[in-house]
Amino acid sequence: MMRSNKPSIWLTFKMFVHIATVVVSLWLRMLVGKTNAKVENEHIVWFWKGLLRMSRTRLHVKRASRFPIGKMCVYMSNHLSHMDIPVVFATIQDPVRMVLKQELMQFPLFGPVLSHLGFVAIDRQNPVQGFKQLQQAQQSVTQGIPIWIAPEGSRSRTNQLARMRRGGFHLAIQLGVPIVPIWIDGTQRILPPGGRAVCYDQTVTTYVGDPIETRGLQPDRAGIAQLMEQFRARLMQLKLRKGISSQGLHEQQPSTRS
Repeated sequence: MMRSNKPSIWLTFKMFVHIATVVVSLWLRMLVGKTNAKVENEHIVWFWKGLLRMSRTRLHVKRASRFPIGKMCVYMSNHLSHMDIPVVFATIQDPVRMVLKQELMQFPLFGPVLSHLGFVAIDRQNPVQGFKQLQQAQQSVTQGIPIWIAPEGSRSRTNQLARMRRGGFHLAIQLGVPIVPIWIDGTQRILPPGGRAVCYDQTVTTYVGDPIETRGLQPDRAGIAQLMEQFRARLMQLKLRKGISSQGLHEQQPSTRS
């Protein structure tokens, strides 16, 4: 099969149709009352597997030995592309919900489905309202469903970690759950920030670090600043692969087969 690094409008269209199909399927099930946690998680898996398969994305996951499968935690990552979403879901491969910008909730069908799934919308223009909305994520975490947050808020155009928002760190301290750092490398080559066409045949690697404990920290300015600094340092270690032995990481290639 011919490989192409050029953006493909046709691929973009196919992926959009796939997303619409998943959303409409779940919305119809919601309409007739035939949805539950199992069905919802199956649709999320259908979503990310389809996007990675269609784009022929090769995903390599390098994770720490203490990967907290099935435990309460907050995942945090850098943010490079809209393709971070299926990549992170594929990396975690455990029921997870995400924090997203409020504008996405305004799309017909799409917004109600995201809300029903337990995704948390944040008003980035109103910090006070955004913080109140973020507290809704407590319901998911306390029920054993981890949350994924990109603390930068917006996609980085430089592949450098931008200024981070404090809300997610406050949430983790308040709940007393660890933060699991994830460094994403390569999604910007599939769909760069501001891009409208997707590229085939790209390789993406995610590096998942050991959990950062929040117990003992206070949800005040000093405690949050300390946690943010720990997270930034850990994420930079993952980015540079410094201080991390190859024996200390387990590599996997998530299957995209249905």
